[in-house]
Parts: sequence; C-alpha cells; structure tokens
Amino acid sequence: MVIKLTMSFKKIARSIFFVLILFLNNWGFSQDLEIGIWTGIGSYQMGDLKQMQTQLIQEINIDGLQKTESFPVFYNFGLNYEYSNFGVFFRYESTGARIAYSDFSGSYFYDQTGDNLVLGGSGRFFIENNSTDGLSPFILVKGGVSLSRIEFKETITLSGNSSSNNLNLNETSYFLEPGLGLRLNFKSIIIDPTVSIFLPIIQSGLHLEGNSDAKLQNEDGDIHANWFGIRAGLNFSIAI
Repeated sequence: MVIKLTMSFKKIARSIFFVLILFLNNWGFSQDLEIGIWTGIGSYQMGDLKQMQTQLIQEINIDGLQKTESFPVFYNFGLNYEYSNFGVFFRYESTGARIAYSDFSGSYFYDQTGDNLVLGGSGRFFIENNSTDGLSPFILVKGGVSLSRIEFKETITLSGNSSSNNLNLNETSYFLEPGLGLRLNFKSIIIDPTVSIFLPIIQSGLHLEGNSDAKLQNEDGDIHANWFGIRAGLNFSIAI
C-alpha cells in the first residue's frame, strides 16, 4: 500500500486546523454559527498520471511488472465554519499508485503518492428547511483553491542492496464543487450526509517545487494531477 501522508503536508494540515479553531474561538457566538468536521471518501481521475503508469510498464517491458495500485478511492477529512449557511472550509485528500515487480534476485517499485489541500468558501441553499425537526434537503456549492503535491519515487533492490530516486512536483488549481445534502437536526447537533463533484477549472500544471516554470509535460502539453471526482461523506456540526 503506497498511500501515505507526507510529513510536510501533515504539518500544514495540522496548522490550518489550529488556526481555524483559534479564529473561531475568538469570533463570538450566534445561533446561526456552526462548527463542523467532515469525513468521507473521494474518487480521483488522475488521467495523466495513470497514463504515465501505463507508458512506464510498456517502456520497461518486463514480464510480471504490473500496477498494484492506481489512485483508488480513499478517505478524506476536513473542517468547516458557517454563519447563516455560508462559510469557509478546509479538506485534506490523498491517494496513490504503484508499479511493482519482484523475483528471487530483487524488486522494483515505482510509486506516485498524491496529497491535496483544499481551501475555499461554501454556500448551502435549502430546498425545504425543517430547522427544528425532520429532514432538510439542500443544494451545496463550494469553490476555492487546491494545493497538490505528487511524489514520484523509484526503488530498486538487487541482491539485498537498495537504491532510490524521488521527485516532488506541485500544482495549484482553482475549482468548483456543486453537490447535494440532507440535514438532520438533533437540537444543537447536526448531521449532514453530502455528495458532491470536484471540478478543477484552472490548473497550473505539475512543476518542480519552487520553480513554476519547470513543468512536467508530454506531447499534449502540461501534465496535471487532476483531482476531478466524487466526494461523499458526513459532516458533523455543532450549532452555537
């Protein structure tokens, strides 16, 4: 399993949580204010990176070399703050891929590990609002920026000796995320099952860390991470 949280992205995610919590604690109190935690799963298109996997297998051309992971559905988590159905949110996403081969003489692994920090604003528009009891369906609209990092790592082991090479690339994307949800009220505790679709609108292209002009390209142009896909999960909120 190659999916992991890189240390730098974990630190950034943790810092964002702490900053938002401190901000919310000093904001004030209102019956229209909600603080929530979102947890769920996501699917990711990653078309260019999947194509790189296929091309690499063809170029190496070794019997038994195969994909063991190819950017599967994986867990996400996030934090959100709303006032009168409008607010801000943060979400962390990750997935990965692996090409692998092994025999009696050694092994070969080629890993692609992706992390995505999603930041933006959200609006909730109720189709029917049963604020005190019952179910309230709503339309959910999100938008903002995503900061992604893809690590490419190649590891070769022969006769017990290992060597590895790695490359880290970044990409900034601007997105829209429309969706639907259903609100369940339990006094001050609120549960919102939601499903949405993450739509990258503008993507910078994968580039070297610290050098946005050094881009990864193929014959069709810039190569993108492309986190397009479905996001589904539960939001647990407290109204204060």
